[in-house]
Amino acid sequence: PLRKIAGRPAFHAIVRMRVVDPSVSSLPGDAQPRGIVCDAEGVRFSERDAERKVEPFRILLRFRPDAACPDFGYGDVLSAVGSFREQERPLLPGTFDYAEYLRFQGIKGVFLADEAKILERGEGFLRHVYAARDRFLREICSAFRSDDDRAVAAAMLGGRNIGIAPETKRAFLKSGTIHI
Repeated sequence: PLRKIAGRPAFHAIVRMRVVDPSVSSLPGDAQPRGIVCDAEGVRFSERDAERKVEPFRILLRFRPDAACPDFGYGDVLSAVGSFREQERPLLPGTFDYAEYLRFQGIKGVFLADEAKILERGEGFLRHVYAARDRFLREICSAFRSDDDRAVAAAMLGGRNIGIAPETKRAFLKSGTIHI
C-alpha cells in the first residue's frame, strides 16, 4: 500500500488513523506501548493537500522520543504527522526478519510520528471493555511495590506488555514462559 499511495518506500505524510491495539490504555498517564497498531484511513502529503481516502490498512504507529503523545485509547481516531518507512530486509540470511514478522501480523508499514492529536474519541463495546480492564489493572497492580512487578502483573492479568524491564523479558525468554 505504501508504494501505491506515494510511489516510494518512505515518505512524509499526515495520516488519519484509528487505534485498534487492545494493549493501549484509555486511562490518562498510563504508559502506551512502543508500537501501536492502527488502521490508516486517510493520507495527506501536506497541510494544503486534500485527504486521500484509502482502503484501511494496518500500520504500526511509533512516536519519536521527543514527540508529544496524547492520552488516547482503543478506537480513538488520530491525526499524526510523521513519515512512513518500509522495514529493511536483514543483511544476513537466517537472521530475524522484522519486515516479514510485521507482514505476518498484517502490518503494511511503520509510521514514525513527530506529533499526533485526537480527532475523535472511540466508542463501542470494546472501548468500554478495555477501559474496565485498565481500571481493574490499576487497582490490582497498585498493591505491588516495584514498577517491574506491576508491569509483569498487568501483562499476566490483562495482556498489557508495557513497562517490563528488558532483564525480566530475558528471564521469561530463557525459562520458556514468555508466551504466558
